[in-house]
Amino acid sequence: LIRPVDHRRNFTSREAQRRLQEKERPRWALIAYGIFLAALLIIFAVTYTTYAFSKYRGVILPGVTVDQLSVGQLSPGQARSLLEENIGANWFVPVKLVYGHDEWPLSRNNIGLQYDIKGTVDQAMQVGRSESFPEQLLDRLPLHPSHSVPLIYQIRESALRQYLLLDISHNRDVSHGMVNAGLRVVGNDVQLIPSRPGNQLDVAGTETIVRSALGAVTTQVRPLSIKHFKPVISNDDALRFRARVEAFLNSPPIIQAGKRVFVTHRSDFIHALSFTQQVSKKRAAIVMQVNSTAISNFVQSLAQQVDRNPQNPKIRYNGGQVSLVAALVIGRTLNQADATQKLLSSVTHLTPHARLRFMVTSVQPPVDQTNPASLGITSPIGYGETSFKGAPVARLSDIEQVAGQLNDRLIAPNEDIDFNQLATTNWPNSFYVEREREVNGKVVPGEGGAVQQVATTLFRAMYQSGLTVLERHNHVHRFGWYEPPVGLDAQVSPGGQDLIFRNSTHHYLLIQTQIEPLRRELWIYVYGPKLGWHVSVDMLGTITKVYPHGPARMVQDPTLSDGQSRQVFFAHDGADTVVRRTITYANGRVRVDKIFSHYQAWQAVIRVGGPIAKPTPKSTPSAKNGTSTPATSTTPTPLAEPSPTPTFNH
Repeated sequence: LIRPVDHRRNFTSREAQRRLQEKERPRWALIAYGIFLAALLIIFAVTYTTYAFSKYRGVILPGVTVDQLSVGQLSPGQARSLLEENIGANWFVPVKLVYGHDEWPLSRNNIGLQYDIKGTVDQAMQVGRSESFPEQLLDRLPLHPSHSVPLIYQIRESALRQYLLLDISHNRDVSHGMVNAGLRVVGNDVQLIPSRPGNQLDVAGTETIVRSALGAVTTQVRPLSIKHFKPVISNDDALRFRARVEAFLNSPPIIQAGKRVFVTHRSDFIHALSFTQQVSKKRAAIVMQVNSTAISNFVQSLAQQVDRNPQNPKIRYNGGQVSLVAALVIGRTLNQADATQKLLSSVTHLTPHARLRFMVTSVQPPVDQTNPASLGITSPIGYGETSFKGAPVARLSDIEQVAGQLNDRLIAPNEDIDFNQLATTNWPNSFYVEREREVNGKVVPGEGGAVQQVATTLFRAMYQSGLTVLERHNHVHRFGWYEPPVGLDAQVSPGGQDLIFRNSTHHYLLIQTQIEPLRRELWIYVYGPKLGWHVSVDMLGTITKVYPHGPARMVQDPTLSDGQSRQVFFAHDGADTVVRRTITYANGRVRVDKIFSHYQAWQAVIRVGGPIAKPTPKSTPSAKNGTSTPATSTTPTPLAEPSPTPTFNH
């Protein structure tokens, strides 16, 4: 560093000295200080390490806890005592499971819980003694990390699962099915069925929660693990669909059927609606069903207001002319099938403010109102007459009702003249039962039998008109007020015996009835066209065989006093009869037919009071040789003489 002599003059001595001091002083000072400090650190580390490892010999290192219970710097015995003391306070209920306001205490007996305190303390002792040397040293420093040791236990897994499945999962708040939103009809309203999320206990997750809680020293409160299921049909979905339904119900269809207009109301359709939920992998929605029967019934109620039966004009024969009594009525009928289809489509599609037009068909009656003469009814072709003289007023009233059903009845060409169909009213049973009574020593009609009186009269009118008999039944016994002629009566019964003629004239016929209340007579007239034939009926009738009635029969009647008697049935002979009818046609052809009747004999029945005495025979003159024959009853008063046989020219 000393310059040569020849250059020395260029540097002063102070500058060289300064440069030398700057290069030599820092280097050696730093090295010296570093060596000194390193020596001090090594001495301190060795000394503290020796101290730390010797200080915690035989005790648990500081910072070690068992579920936040500090066991640091305690011997194993002290730690066991401390754990036993804390666990004992919660020995029977280590865990409580909660959900909402419900809780389920999980007792040790339920799950077979056993604690291993010694094993737990041994595990705590191993903290800081089995790791690497730096980690062991770190755990012994004043600023050491914390270590938590779990409480070692054992449980019966099957018992825990059984408790969760049987005691908890059946709780309605814990496990309940998911409810989709829906709709229902209540009264005249469509109400929302709210949706509800579904819950299901997560058994595996709850088991994990229980296991983690059992590692604690104190009683642990843990929530259940619940799986939640969201409804696939929400309340908003249901409300949107209800809005469509309400829009339709608030503005239901207006229906026009022919000239009539019907304004419907929500009450007409709301009860025909029902709602279900349709849930599949591809679709989840509310589905509306429409009761087609209810819609059909509604259409039927409209049809009852729209439909009208066609009616032929009612005509009356008076003085050889046909007069119109009631005008023709053109019928109409609603096409119910078409109406039901249209209305069902409108309701199904929930179309508000719909205007529907239903088809109404006109139905023409078979008679032209503009030309009554075309009916061909120009003259009388036959009549029938019967008497009910001596009958009470009740029989007259009944006959008026039944005969009124036949009055002004129009019979179409080739139509069967069916008595049970013409007299369509359901009559009481008394109307069909013939009864007798005795007035002034004569047997006369009693109450009832009105239907038989009208049927017999109609039979005589139709038979005298020359019409073909299809069905006819005579009475079982002979009744004097129908004779003469004998054997020209008719009997009907509801749903059984009937009186039927065939309208073989190929023209319209008119039936009219007339009642003479004072003389107690019934007349039935038949009007039609001039047919060109002549009908003659034997109005006396011929008895071909007689069946004598038996002796009177006495019947004891406790309601009668001794010596009193009352005859309830009168004796009638039976008979076989025949009535002849001759029809002469315009071409000269003659046809003869006969009506045969068989009547049973009918003995008298007398009700008496007290014991019945043996009858004493009386002598009556014989019809042939004047000898006497015993008899127990008198012969009824003879009936009126027969009238001449009427004839009709058609």
